[in-house]
Amino acid sequence: MSNLNSMPVPATASSLGVSPGFRLHRLEVRNWGTFDQHIHILDAGGRTALLIGENGSGKSTLVDALLTLLVPKAKRNYNLSAGGAKKKERDEKTYVLGAYGSQSESEESRAQTKFLRKAGGQPSILLACFVNAATCEAVSLAQILWLQEDDVKKLFLVSRRERCISQDFEGLGESRTWKKTLRNRGFEVEDSFTEYAEKAVLYLRMQSVTTLALFSQTVAIKEITHVSTFIRDHMLERLDSKDLVDRLERHYQDLKNCWEAIQDAKKQLQFLEPIVQKAKDISLCNERLREASELRDALPAFFAMQLKGLLTTELTWLGEQIQALDAEIHALTTRRAELEQQRFSLKQAIDNDEVGKELTRIQEELNSVRQSEEQRRSLAKQYQSCITDLGLKEEITDEPRFLELRQWAESEQAEQSKIITAAAKRPSRNRNLLSCEKTTKVWKTSSSRFAKGPT
Repeated sequence: MSNLNSMPVPATASSLGVSPGFRLHRLEVRNWGTFDQHIHILDAGGRTALLIGENGSGKSTLVDALLTLLVPKAKRNYNLSAGGAKKKERDEKTYVLGAYGSQSESEESRAQTKFLRKAGGQPSILLACFVNAATCEAVSLAQILWLQEDDVKKLFLVSRRERCISQDFEGLGESRTWKKTLRNRGFEVEDSFTEYAEKAVLYLRMQSVTTLALFSQTVAIKEITHVSTFIRDHMLERLDSKDLVDRLERHYQDLKNCWEAIQDAKKQLQFLEPIVQKAKDISLCNERLREASELRDALPAFFAMQLKGLLTTELTWLGEQIQALDAEIHALTTRRAELEQQRFSLKQAIDNDEVGKELTRIQEELNSVRQSEEQRRSLAKQYQSCITDLGLKEEITDEPRFLELRQWAESEQAEQSKIITAAAKRPSRNRNLLSCEKTTKVWKTSSSRFAKGPT
């Protein structure tokens, strides 16, 4: 039997133009019929594929794999091209076990079918990937088949992207965990062909499930006796015209209502456009306000960090200054202690010496002279205050001027005494008046002369 592991189509979709709709891109099988152990791939690439090969090379096996993926079991017939009794030789069980011939131990015994695989071994896996080149969409359909208690069990899988057996079906583990594992890998897992077929029809954008049954009828077709009957039974759905008209009327009314609702919505949107613009402006202002508030709230921390840096620098400098001053204070303290010690030593030496005693006596006299000086300075200040009160705005700083003023003051005192004595010898009333006038006159004259100073 020839190996159909890879059968690429020379022409590509890009070179011949993109065809609309989903087309078979790749068919993969493992442990299906005589395709044992390894993964076998039919790479159609979305183009028309021609299967050629000798009898028994696996052409019908691949077609039956595609039938298994697309057609329900009740409407499926395997090995249609063989015709006659050979069609009944193949079913899901023989494909899962890998039947490849029969053998009898003797001429009288019944022939026994030979199988490549045993029950309980690795499951059979079928996968078909369909691609819509116009929309760049992909849908993958897959089935897992295994034998359990002499009955074929199946899992139906659908995925809306390209899948392959080598990457998506390795390491499945035990059969009881397959559903969970495959769902975790992104597959939609179904237990029945009905739900699986509905999803396949929906994702592949077919009209109805009838399309799948039509595929079963057209595979390996050789003769159509009545074309009209074939089309009516397999290609057309039975429709009630009255019900169809009623549905069209309802649909038209629904469309009309939708159109009116859309027009109303458009008008509302036009009225709401200024509000939307204002909302955007307000949102922008709020965002700016929020950013400004965040910056304002961050200012204390920012200034605190800046102040911390400055204070750290200042503290470092002050620490250095304190260390320098401490060192200077220590040095001065040490120096002061040394000078105190020297002073004490000198004082003892002076006290025990004649020169020292003489210096002590001189110091005592100096202190006495200083006290006398302080007393005389005090009297000089009082004297200066008195002459200022007499109208002499002059500061006495030398001895000749002081003696001159003293002599003048003594002569004035003698003259004032004569005036007072003469006034005392006159009658009482006249004496008093005269005394007052003369005293006033003399006072004014003396004051004037004193202010001018002695000539």
